[in-house]
Amino acid sequence: MPHPNEQLLRRFYEHFTAGDLDTMARSFDDDVVFHEPGRHPLAGTHRGASAILDFFRRIVEKTEGTLELTEVSPIVANDDSGAARLRLTARTTAGPIEVEAVELYTFRAGRISEIRAYLHDQYAWDQLLS
Repeated sequence: MPHPNEQLLRRFYEHFTAGDLDTMARSFDDDVVFHEPGRHPLAGTHRGASAILDFFRRIVEKTEGTLELTEVSPIVANDDSGAARLRLTARTTAGPIEVEAVELYTFRAGRISEIRAYLHDQYAWDQLLS
């Protein structure tokens, strides 16, 4: 049986993939923090569910709705922390882009309290979101 926080992350990504960001946000602790790396305009620390949802909505806008989460595997989690490996794709005027990422999670009381994203090709991600 998967750990409850692993199940939480699976539902989190299912809602993201479906575009149901409001339901996805129910996974967040009240004081959730998201750390987005890079030098693009959306990089930085986003505090609170509304700031994180705004961040995700702005990514969708920047990619003109072409951003897709094409793979999430593996997902691992325990009581305190978790991780997920992701593959993201988007179409740009310069052609398609594919980026791999790892997101590290911290949990508090069965909800996500912190997310740290790490991207395999940070330069491509920065270019996409600039």
